[in-house]
Amino acid sequence: MRVRFDDLGEWAGSALFSEYDPETETIAVNLHVLRRLRATHGARFATRFATCAVLHELHHVRVPGASEASAHTFAHAVCGDDPRIFEAALRGASR
Repeated sequence: MRVRFDDLGEWAGSALFSEYDPETETIAVNLHVLRRLRATHGARFATRFATCAVLHELHHVRVPGASEASAHTFAHAVCGDDPRIFEAALRGASR
């Protein structure tokens, strides 16, 4: 399993935070989002975002068909942050 940072663009009108590519067994974390969070909330917050994003994708890999809510719950349980705080931070940074 590898992790890379790249601009992932948007999906359904919102920034795509992370994505898993089964062909390369790589989790990509959205570099643009990471940079925005770092600029608006600091390096520690951005690092927490990246950690939660990777955990979220790992849950999807380990539990095929897992819902988004299930992946959020897993990431929250492991990293201690509710992933929704990052979504809220991005909404606040775009104002």
